[in-house]
Amino acid sequence: MNQRTKMSFVLGLLLAAIALTVAPSVQAQALSGGGGQAHDSEFFIGPSFLLSSDVNYSHGTTVHVDSTAGFKIGGWYYLTDHFSLGGSYAYANASFNATIGSASNPPGSSSLSNGHLYINQFMFNARYHFLNGPIRPYVLAGMGWNYTDSNVATGYSSGCWWDPWWGYYCGTYAHTKSTNGFTYQIGGGLEVNFSRTFALTLGYNETWVDWSHGGTPGFGGVDFMFVWRFPGHW
Repeated sequence: MNQRTKMSFVLGLLLAAIALTVAPSVQAQALSGGGGQAHDSEFFIGPSFLLSSDVNYSHGTTVHVDSTAGFKIGGWYYLTDHFSLGGSYAYANASFNATIGSASNPPGSSSLSNGHLYINQFMFNARYHFLNGPIRPYVLAGMGWNYTDSNVATGYSSGCWWDPWWGYYCGTYAHTKSTNGFTYQIGGGLEVNFSRTFALTLGYNETWVDWSHGGTPGFGGVDFMFVWRFPGHW
């Protein structure tokens, strides 16, 4: 997804937030929740959609990562009625196509198709809600750690181990190329409270990952979370 498309998506979310916020009569009829308050805690889980992106490495190697659906799970704790801190874990399995630059002279290239990335991401975020009432826009920012396995073999080993299904097993297994590093993100979205204890959120996040030899590529993502809230007081 290019930058113009990403910005259009974010603008669409903001316009939707404004449109819903200025319709109090509709809110009063459909919703009864008032959102989180100081000392409340939340648990959330739901699908997380990774948008396609291109990663440019040194020496002419490029990787196109396809869009995919994963999941995210985590929680929040409200320090005030509007400010909360939280953490999350996200997982996605994405297909990719790569054009690999060679070290030959003159340089050439080769293609790798139908590859698969396994992405694990741990984040710590701070979030701020605007307004009061059942519908509340929010912004967030955070940092964390990303582990990505390319599933590209770098070598093979033989050995024996206890398999959970087959018991004692001996065979050959592949070592795969993986990378891990610091990650940070910003985002925003909309929270819809159906009651004091249940809400839905729709948000967009832009996440930058520190990949070895690949710079710090940015990935867009859309989260749709189911939220269960545990009030600190009523």
